[in-house]
Amino acid sequence: LDTTQKLLDQIQSKKITFKFDNLKSNINLNLENINFIQNSDNSITVKYEKNSDKFEKLLDLFKKNELKILDISTVDGDLEDVFIKLTKN
Repeated sequence: LDTTQKLLDQIQSKKITFKFDNLKSNINLNLENINFIQNSDNSITVKYEKNSDKFEKLLDLFKKNELKILDISTVDGDLEDVFIKLTKN
């Protein structure tokens, strides 16, 4: 038992979806401890630990691959993620 905010603070993962103007289907994105999921709608969903300094590295990687970002949406963990984490053990 705890407050909703304290429970949500236990979730350390961050999910960001980037929508691009010119996403190629064969692009190879790779950074340590980051999970890339290429979607069918010219977007990539990225999952990483939110207390890390990965965001700047992501932007550098996209720039290096000449990807123009049109939109960004973020999703933090929700209470379902907390429940899964707490009952996983």
